[in-house]
Amino acid sequence: MRTIFTHYTTKGASRIDRIYITENLKRTQQGAEAVAAAFTDHMAIVLRLSIDIPCVIRGKGYWRMNVSYLREQHFQHRLQEAWETWRKHIKFYPNRALWWCRYVKRMILLFFSREGADRRRDRAEMENIYYSAIYDVIREPNADKAKAIILIRLKAKIIQLNSTYYRELQVDVGESDRLRGEVPFLHHLLQGRKRQKQSRILQVYDHNGSIQITTVDILRPFAGHMKQKYDRILTSAESTRRILECGLRTIPESANTAPVTFDELFCAIKQGKPNKAPGRDGTCLEFFKHTWETTKQDLLDIMNDTYKDGKITDQQKYGIFVCIPKQGNPTRPVDYRPLTLLNTDYKLLTRTIANQLLIWMKDTLRPAQHCGLSETTVFEALATLRDAVTYAEVSGTPLCILSIDFKEAFDRFPTTTCSQH
Repeated sequence: MRTIFTHYTTKGASRIDRIYITENLKRTQQGAEAVAAAFTDHMAIVLRLSIDIPCVIRGKGYWRMNVSYLREQHFQHRLQEAWETWRKHIKFYPNRALWWCRYVKRMILLFFSREGADRRRDRAEMENIYYSAIYDVIREPNADKAKAIILIRLKAKIIQLNSTYYRELQVDVGESDRLRGEVPFLHHLLQGRKRQKQSRILQVYDHNGSIQITTVDILRPFAGHMKQKYDRILTSAESTRRILECGLRTIPESANTAPVTFDELFCAIKQGKPNKAPGRDGTCLEFFKHTWETTKQDLLDIMNDTYKDGKITDQQKYGIFVCIPKQGNPTRPVDYRPLTLLNTDYKLLTRTIANQLLIWMKDTLRPAQHCGLSETTVFEALATLRDAVTYAEVSGTPLCILSIDFKEAFDRFPTTTCSQH
């Protein structure tokens, strides 16, 4: 461990020269170093230990955009210049949808990755400069009081440098954990770590009751469970058609052929919630919000090529399959709620289509339908039932109410029927 001081006072500086650990830990020690601890005025001693416990080997993972860069004006200016350069490659692709998926998304990944690499390098260089300045101040034959003031200032710069870096990494903080305009601090860091720990699946029981701890063995029960859950359902096409006709009226053809407008696209972007996990491409909703003035025309053309002309790529339709625990101590695949993280551009398109169809829902759905309409809620159905019960009690009229709740109704509906209608 390098010789550095871990605490400074007005009369001098001190450091931890020895750390006593047990013999068992000493045999597993791999290294030690002192680093600047964020959100405090002390240094932190980090011990690297090897622990003989089952370790789940994770894959490479997916890239996620660091949206904190988008809040800086100079970065937005550079991104705008890069976008103009990317637009020159549109002529090499048959349509803008392919240009967006095959070229622009890759360039966005490289642009943000290089920015992150440059900032990490600059942070390491600046930290080394501060440490060198601390060593030089200590060697100078000055008074302890004057030396301590300089050392405290340099230490504060190191703390600020590291705390700024950790704030930029807090992209996993949920919207419920952070108020609008609030500066992240230690609470947000702990909440992000807690959420990451809860999302890890370290062991699971298969259908035979055997516990599985390795990555491949954990995937097998989940794959079998999801295949059984979302397998193709054999249904009668004629019966499904008659059921749909009972609940739906014909939607005008203009609702399916109208192109996407600027207002509709901007409304879909504003409706999206911040700090949401992106899909496979790693592009977050904040990218479209902060770059709207630069990308709005190209984004509108991409949406119309995808929606009106049907030029959607497989890359846009793929998502990341994640499992969220339903309870505190999940042990089986059925104890997890499956979610699919879709790309942001795909969600913008679906939200735009939903907003276009919303104006026709009142005339299309039956009066008994309460969900999916802007002017009615499910509470109206509850109020109707209460009125019926009250009327039956007052008038003495016989009444029978049948309540039916389909378990996993959307999971058991044939998806092929949705695509046909």
